Amino acid sequence: MTTGRSITDLKTLRRFLGVCTLLNFGMLTLATGILLAAGGPIASLHSRWFGLTEATLSVMYFSFLAGYKLLILGFNLVPYLALRCVDR
Repeated sequence: MTTGRSITDLKTLRRFLGVCTLLNFGMLTLATGILLAAGGPIASLHSRWFGLTEATLSVMYFSFLAGYKLLILGFNLVPYLALRCVDR
């Protein structure tokens, strides 16, 4: 009896990770689009607020995006794919 429940829980977890992956990649795409479209004004504003050069902010922005992407891959997509492989 517990085996059936365990499979249901794995399917629920897989579905949850799939939705998380889509939402997080959507947020990453939105953040990237905003930075590409309005990076100059945003960098200028943040430069005044935090006293950093725009070149430093540019590196920080893209480092954040790279780190966020790696976290999405490591904590959402890879576990989702692993559960897909186990389920087959």
